[in-house]
Amino acid sequence: MDINDNGRLHLQMFSVHGLLRSQNMELGFDADTGGQIKYVVELGKALSENKGVRQVDLFTRLIRDDTLDDDYSRQVEIVTDKFRIVRIPCGPPRYIRKELLWPYLDEFIKKPLNSTKNRALCPTLSTAITRMQDMWPSSSAIPMIFRLSIPVIP
Repeated sequence: MDINDNGRLHLQMFSVHGLLRSQNMELGFDADTGGQIKYVVELGKALSENKGVRQVDLFTRLIRDDTLDDDYSRQVEIVTDKFRIVRIPCGPPRYIRKELLWPYLDEFIKKPLNSTKNRALCPTLSTAITRMQDMWPSSSAIPMIFRLSIPVIP
């Protein structure tokens, strides 16, 4: 726990579900855009309302695809003063369903963890929100998670 901010938590959530944004969700676009994307956004909002939480970061893929809304190519989407969606480049720039992301999962996990190594406010807890629970954590991310001493909820 980071004692520099009165012990309040900094939470990281990871979701490989593709078309994730806080407004105008494209529910039903495909199998990856069902209730799970709504759930992770609502969970992030609810967690950020807790007085014991200082920041919630929801990491998902950054998508650059001319057939989709530009919202998915914004690197950071501020949802509330304590909750943001952070999109990271991972795999091909176009939209692909989560089952095709296997070769890119190490990249998906390592980029946010690398950025936290250089920040004074390291996350207190990381969790993966996905139906493919066995995707978390990726094998090469495990040593980094231990070095940073970040508790993980699979």
